[in-house]
Amino acid sequence: MSRFVCRFTLALCALLVLAAGRTAAAQGTVTGTVTVGDPARPLGQARVVIVNSLLTATSDDQGKFTLRNVPPGSVAVMVMHVGYQSIRKTVTATAGSANAGDFFLPAAVVQLQEVVTTATGQQRRVELGNSVTTLGDVAKKVEEMKVTSIGDLLVAKAPGVVTLPGSTLGAAPSIRIRGTSSISLNNSPIYVVDGVRYASNTTSASGTPFSLLNSLNPEEIQDIEIVKGPSAATLYGTSAANGVVVITTKKGRAGSARWSYFAEMGSVQDRNLYQPMYMNWGHAPGATAPTRCQLALQSTPAAQGGTPCITDSLTKYLLLRDPTRTFISDGQTKSYGVNVSGGTEAIRYFIAFDAADETAPIVMPGFEQKRFEDAKVPVRYDWKRPLAQQKLNFRTNLNASMSPKLDVGVSMGFNKSNNRTMPTDAAFEALYYTGMQNYGFVGPGPGKGTTTLEGNPLNEYYQYLPGDVMQEIRKQDLQRFLGSVNLNWRPFSWMQNDATVGMDLASYNFYLICRLNECPIQASQRVGTITDNRNMQRNFSAKMSSTVNYDLRSWMNTKTTVGADYNNIEQDALNTNGLTLPPGGNSVAAAATRNASNLQPTVVKTLGFFVQEQVALRDRLFFTAAVRTDQNSAFGSNFQQVVYPKLSASWLVSDESFFPEYKWLQSLRLRAAFGASGVQPGATAALVTFTAASVNLPSRTAATAGINTPGLVAAQPGLPDLKPETSKEFETGFDAQFLDGRAHIDYTYYRRQSYDALISVPLAPSTGASQLSVLQNVGSIRNSGHEVQVTAQLIDRVNLGWDITLNGSHNTNMVVNLGLDPATNARRIIGFGATTQQREGMPINGQWYRPYTYDDVNKDGVLQWNRDNALSEVHVDSALKFKGVTAPRDIFSVQNGIDLFKRKLRVNMSFDYKGGFNMQDGGNNFQCNTDPRACSETQNPKAPLAEQARNIAKTYGSNFGATNFKSAGGYFMSGQFWRFRELSAVYQLPAIATKYLRSRDGSSLVLSVRNIKHWTGFTDIDPEINQGLAQNDNQTNFQSAPPPTYITLRFNLKY
Repeated sequence: MSRFVCRFTLALCALLVLAAGRTAAAQGTVTGTVTVGDPARPLGQARVVIVNSLLTATSDDQGKFTLRNVPPGSVAVMVMHVGYQSIRKTVTATAGSANAGDFFLPAAVVQLQEVVTTATGQQRRVELGNSVTTLGDVAKKVEEMKVTSIGDLLVAKAPGVVTLPGSTLGAAPSIRIRGTSSISLNNSPIYVVDGVRYASNTTSASGTPFSLLNSLNPEEIQDIEIVKGPSAATLYGTSAANGVVVITTKKGRAGSARWSYFAEMGSVQDRNLYQPMYMNWGHAPGATAPTRCQLALQSTPAAQGGTPCITDSLTKYLLLRDPTRTFISDGQTKSYGVNVSGGTEAIRYFIAFDAADETAPIVMPGFEQKRFEDAKVPVRYDWKRPLAQQKLNFRTNLNASMSPKLDVGVSMGFNKSNNRTMPTDAAFEALYYTGMQNYGFVGPGPGKGTTTLEGNPLNEYYQYLPGDVMQEIRKQDLQRFLGSVNLNWRPFSWMQNDATVGMDLASYNFYLICRLNECPIQASQRVGTITDNRNMQRNFSAKMSSTVNYDLRSWMNTKTTVGADYNNIEQDALNTNGLTLPPGGNSVAAAATRNASNLQPTVVKTLGFFVQEQVALRDRLFFTAAVRTDQNSAFGSNFQQVVYPKLSASWLVSDESFFPEYKWLQSLRLRAAFGASGVQPGATAALVTFTAASVNLPSRTAATAGINTPGLVAAQPGLPDLKPETSKEFETGFDAQFLDGRAHIDYTYYRRQSYDALISVPLAPSTGASQLSVLQNVGSIRNSGHEVQVTAQLIDRVNLGWDITLNGSHNTNMVVNLGLDPATNARRIIGFGATTQQREGMPINGQWYRPYTYDDVNKDGVLQWNRDNALSEVHVDSALKFKGVTAPRDIFSVQNGIDLFKRKLRVNMSFDYKGGFNMQDGGNNFQCNTDPRACSETQNPKAPLAEQARNIAKTYGSNFGATNFKSAGGYFMSGQFWRFRELSAVYQLPAIATKYLRSRDGSSLVLSVRNIKHWTGFTDIDPEINQGLAQNDNQTNFQSAPPPTYITLRFNLKY
């Protein structure tokens, strides 16, 4: 490290020497005004830059801007704002003040963001050789749609970004950018908020994975930019190989105080199509007693493994839609907030506060409330509404111009959230399990239990009453602080220095309690159980950079940047639990039996240095070369540092004199980029570790009697050569504006390959190692694909406008190298014989099942199983075969905006598609293969043959000699779907209403609906049921609440 520090110091000194040699000519200011519309009105928040320089400014509420420290001479001033066409003027700057005049920005038919945030600061998009997706005006999206989390903002908004929103209130969204690249490590992107690394890890102690990412408040976000891969994320260093999501919160702007209020309320509804259970009523031959017939066995002789049965009738019952018994009932959502911004050119402020309260569409049934009341047991509100969330958010951002050369920004945010969750991780006490699994009929019948072990009527629920399940209280609480300070010092017009220091501090606790004589009678819950887990996570970030701008020729501009950043991520935890609580006991200390464990403070430190050179030729051809080197505390002791290079080029070819003019084409830009980044190993993966143990040592007086003596036993052997997984990516593409600016297309092809992928390699028992598998850097994974985004204004009239955005992408991945298996000297296969396998030449996390065939030989519409394979109508193979992948490869979305009545009413609609993947039908896979086996494919003679066949293959299989082979492959099926995700109507309040309310333009009334309908061939409830992703990207989609439908009304008032 010292060698690189010396080099970095020498480079910095050389930069300062170069700076010192610059001519210190007298400098001046350039002023101007930005206007839009007819009649013209001032436009605030416009971005003003001097092309090929470091000088920038932002217009205030009056549209005025001032550029300071402008060197004398001819300069090009460019003004940009989302929703308007950029304008460029040449101004002659003097030692005094020069007025650039008015910049009138025509409205852009296609609205694009022309300035993006990079690791070295803000840049014009045209200068970048890599693709960066921006979500545009996030504040407007939040005002016009029902948005509760960052997952709602990202889903179906960017090509190449697969977002699986958490379907349960407070659940973790799962986000993948350009595929899956690691077998052993995290595949999620990192998040940077106002320059500070933001923790996004999940905890699953509550059964439903809970994400720290959900503490991000959409109401406070101004912009989101998605840096998609190593070609763009090089300078973000180790951990950035899976992409970076850069989030900027709202800032104040010069002008009088501007107040914004919002209030939102609505209904949370469960409109999902649950599946009824069936009862195939019948009797055994020669008998009259009613019994349940199983389709697959009822025509098979008993000697061949069948259960002969004659069908008499068929009934079905859907408990979750029985109004007298269901726990499904509309929930409520409400939120309100206020923010104010304003200030002067010297100091600007933004202050915001908001609160939200939501209850899921689950309530304790009336008959259960009456049961408790009759037993003189007060019904706690936590029992009545077991799934709920409350949030409080506060943010303040201050920006001060301490002098014409020094700006200081301070950003602080606090979030507090309280979440109540339900049991989902224990099958027989999960709420949805007790409601979905029933006997297919009402009242007594064969094989049906009608009372609990305590003698309470089950009221058609399976095994446990919903009231008992709801007594198990689970709470996940979070308090989080995010703060940063940014300094921007411009000692010269050609030099800019940035420094950001910040802290992300999160405290999240999990609390579970079943008080004495509460909860279902299962295991030891009724004696009173309690869990109290405390977690702390701290992310400290510091970054500084210095950029020098230099015109080598009148047509050639260079920017040289050197910088360093440091990240320190620390986590610790204390986990406690207790058993056997006394009456009224609600703490671990009150339990008769107590246990505790803890995670000592575990730290991952990263120190990185980078240098970047940018060259602009005639402001139309741009080259960038950069390199970053990192040290990380998770690396092995023999591996000192890693180097990540970057190269990119961007060419605005349509500005060249030789480029032919086409009336239909306004601009064409070609781009290409190459870069590398990495993902670090686990914090302690490289260390030698030990576990505590007690060893019996013989005493001196008696050889046969010993003393139990505390000691240490070796655990991890230590990995001194452990390295990060490194990914290298090449991408190329183009973007074009055509049809008189009414349409824009952006296309990208990428190819990313990871090297030194970490794989768990087994050790021979003869080594005597305490741990018989270790991580080694031996693998390689490749992802490649295409991304396209088309934005167009189809109709633009006074009373009717229609704009549309199409996003689409396709990804293909493949395991390139897994190394040799030392035991066989053949190519390694990970998970051989298992469902999830890694094989060279195949997709990562490939799913392998035994195929099966079926044939309704007697054409009676019912498939029969027989112990004799020759007589069975379903045949399962003995060998596993590749069935598919779990991660979507194809995504597509259509976002429509329709303006009516002179743009007083806007209707937004969003549809999206995911395909090219399979997923497990977890509900039917479980319900149809466990008692009472009452689902359609085991009971209904009209059930599709394909569904009958998959049940037979999973439950009974085929016999090959003395071996029985079964297959769950029929439940691993295509998960593709279309979803009508969002619909909103935004009505701008008329002048009479704004006059009465004394509000200003922009006040609106919004009716919004989210998760409206989906179309799919998937046989479970919803392909987006998401209880969390496993390491193999397979969704856990059973016993978790499916996505609800939100119908909300929101008022936005601006003053």
